[in-house]
Amino acid sequence: MIVGCGSQLTMKLLRDVIKKDLLTVSTSLKDHVSIFNESFFMENPLESNAIAVIDDKTAERFLPSLIKSSILVICCNRTPFVKFVKMLGNIGYSATASFDNIEDLSRKITKAHTMTGLRFIEVLAPCPSEWDYDRSLTVQVAGDLVESGIWPLFEIEGGKVILGPRPAKLGILEPVHSIQSKYQFDQKQVESNWKSIVQLSVK
Repeated sequence: MIVGCGSQLTMKLLRDVIKKDLLTVSTSLKDHVSIFNESFFMENPLESNAIAVIDDKTAERFLPSLIKSSILVICCNRTPFVKFVKMLGNIGYSATASFDNIEDLSRKITKAHTMTGLRFIEVLAPCPSEWDYDRSLTVQVAGDLVESGIWPLFEIEGGKVILGPRPAKLGILEPVHSIQSKYQFDQKQVESNWKSIVQLSVK
């Protein structure tokens, strides 16, 4: 049984995929993972070969610095709402991912790692203590969010939206609502959000 928070499980996967030590993890993730450097963005040059693993709050705080950098950012978003990928659509590469889909996440990291300039991958990372669900259900929670369309999988490369597969259970929200108590979603809004991404992908 896989037990843990989304940040922990993402970090374990990243260590296997990247095959090198991660340079930093933001302070607010220090309770979830073993490697972190709370002053990284203040003390280190953002070099093109850097890989930074941060959370969504850190991304918000340092977004102006990140936009000017040439690093690969892997953002563990502890909410079920995509915050940055559309906003950063004018950079070379940005994408959403979820650790429950190892093949998709690995492909996107590998792809981004071969590119230059700022690359930003926003990974869904639900937290059992924050969302109020059992730690053994983290993978299931992430999978339900993706399959229902709440967390859409897509990439933006050179301004072009590349959409992932249509969610298997688009708009079916009961599994998500029954397993956690923090977030409630509206079916019409979820379906509308998916349609808006579909429209962007065909332009």
